[in-house]
Amino acid sequence: MKTPRISAKRLALVFIFVTLTWCLILARFAQIQIVEGARFQELVSLQCHGEFELAAMRGAIYDRHGNALAFDTPSESFFTDAYDKKQLRKIGNRISRITGEAGLTGRLLSRAGSFNWLARHTDPDIARTIRALNLDSMRCNEEFRREYPYGDLAVDILGEVNIDNAGISGIERLFDDLLKPEPGRAAFQRDGFGRVYSTSEIPLVKPKNGCAIELTIDCEYQQVVEEELRRAVDKWNAKSGIAVFIETSTGRLLAADYYSPTGDDAKQERVFKSRIVSDLFEPGSTFKIVAFAGIIESKLFSLSDTIWAGMGKFKFNRRTLHDDKEHGTLTFRRAFELSSNIATARFCQSLGGKRLFKYARQFGFGQKTGVQLPGEQAGSLKKPRNWSEFWTAQIAIGHGVSSSALQLASAFAAIANDGKLMKPFLIEEIRSESGRLKQRFTPQPVRQVVSTETARVLQDLMAGVVDSGTAQVARIDEVLFSGKTGTAQKPDLENGGYHSDKYIAGFGGFFPRKDPMIAGVVLLDEPQKINYGGYTAAPAFAEIARRIVLLDRTRRDIDSRKIAVETHVGSDTNRASESGGKRLDIGSQRLFSDLLGPVTTGCGQLDESLKIRIRECRRDMEEGIFPDLKGISARDAAALLYNSGCELFVHGNGSIVDQEPAPGSLMQGIESVKLTCSSGKERSH
Repeated sequence: MKTPRISAKRLALVFIFVTLTWCLILARFAQIQIVEGARFQELVSLQCHGEFELAAMRGAIYDRHGNALAFDTPSESFFTDAYDKKQLRKIGNRISRITGEAGLTGRLLSRAGSFNWLARHTDPDIARTIRALNLDSMRCNEEFRREYPYGDLAVDILGEVNIDNAGISGIERLFDDLLKPEPGRAAFQRDGFGRVYSTSEIPLVKPKNGCAIELTIDCEYQQVVEEELRRAVDKWNAKSGIAVFIETSTGRLLAADYYSPTGDDAKQERVFKSRIVSDLFEPGSTFKIVAFAGIIESKLFSLSDTIWAGMGKFKFNRRTLHDDKEHGTLTFRRAFELSSNIATARFCQSLGGKRLFKYARQFGFGQKTGVQLPGEQAGSLKKPRNWSEFWTAQIAIGHGVSSSALQLASAFAAIANDGKLMKPFLIEEIRSESGRLKQRFTPQPVRQVVSTETARVLQDLMAGVVDSGTAQVARIDEVLFSGKTGTAQKPDLENGGYHSDKYIAGFGGFFPRKDPMIAGVVLLDEPQKINYGGYTAAPAFAEIARRIVLLDRTRRDIDSRKIAVETHVGSDTNRASESGGKRLDIGSQRLFSDLLGPVTTGCGQLDESLKIRIRECRRDMEEGIFPDLKGISARDAAALLYNSGCELFVHGNGSIVDQEPAPGSLMQGIESVKLTCSSGKERSH
């Protein structure tokens, strides 16, 4: 058998080929590992490793009683980091069918390999549907969504956040640095196909929640103010309305609202403004408190001094000033109570323009109040070049001056506070994530505007406005309040002068009349049918005062009953243990004061059928029969039973589903009432 021979030449060629191949391989290895090692290492890291944020909770906002006005709730959001376009197209098509986002696929393909949101803050049902797809390269991340449990309650003050939970208006914006959380970071890994397969359970950076803020706002006062302001605006077909109420002795802002029924001023615009400090207007006759305060403080006239009111018109520097009614000789008191422009202007000539200007500054007009709200305007109070009679007359009746609603309310609060002006404030305290107190705000006196004696005289004059003056139509016997009306023509900003048919109707005052605790203003922009503040704004103020006073009485009464019941139960427990008898167990029972925090009806008005039910219950009680309370709220039941002398116990929350005693029982002899409530389904937002 012949052995094949391999030529030396062929063997050399094979050797050379193998050697060159290995040299090329080694060279490529050297290029990858040494020359371009750092770049490829970076590519590997980008493709196989990544980090994403761990969301933290934005700080909650509370009212003065601890009711949460804004807080974060968990929500699911979905994202992808995939770079494979085939996979991205699949993800985009599937997710867009669920969320309805038509351009999702195109957005993903244009940003392949980058972080892409698929769906943000999804509802639980949608989140479950997306998770069920079980798509590769799709991840679910827990975020937090801002909730406002009372809907639009106090939206002008609270403001709103955007999709990224950052404040864009109101308190949410002004204190965004404190409220916003510090997100954490976590690492993840993925394979060569872009599939995420491992995530570290230990975060690289731990998330930190934002600070909590407690406001001076009382959410139940706020609800009352919003309901009555809305009712007044709708009743008089006004363009809009503003109301502000503050605590006289401290300057705490208790409730404030802006309402407009028109589309151009709807919620999407109003949340970007805190209109109680940003919107300016001429105060009109409500500003007369400044002129009369200066005259009284300077001791220029007594209350019985008289002056000629010109029978409806009078010239100052050859320019005519008008009254809406023909008044002859008026005393100083009646000039204020009847709000005579001419009499006020003539009395004020003795005070003079310079002193009038000084007192206006003392009350804070033309200066920012410094309240913790964004966008505050100082208003206009310009020092004139010529202190003429007509200029003094104009300023005395509130023309040529612009003010915010909060400035005007602060001026009335100063009179109610015996002449001491307080700085209005909105933030009670700020606490850290752990609950540690970071900052507490306390009342700050600004200055003594007028003496206590002058303030008391003004309080008396303002009582006369309600009892026998321009606001007597708004007088109610349940709550005595005091104030000053205003009906100001709106300036014509295009042509100069004033509109003859456009007015701002206002009323500013305080209550209760003796030892006033709350001061405020109600302003209606262009009310129809009747322009006078005494007929439009004053009744709204009166109803707000009535409801707030009733609410406070109910709170105090329930608190006193709670103390009495706790004392009674304690003594009964001791006696029962001594006698071996059965002890009364009220561990699961709650008094109505525990339910005062939540606002059960949101911001809307009572349903008409519910009003009828409450009237029927009241009628039964007047006839001495215990009513059928089923279906109404525990809050309404407490108001109905307020003067019955019964001790009230409430189980649960929501509407009443059971009661003891039974409907139809005789009221006489009933000592305690037990109500069982059920909320039914949770309210959706």
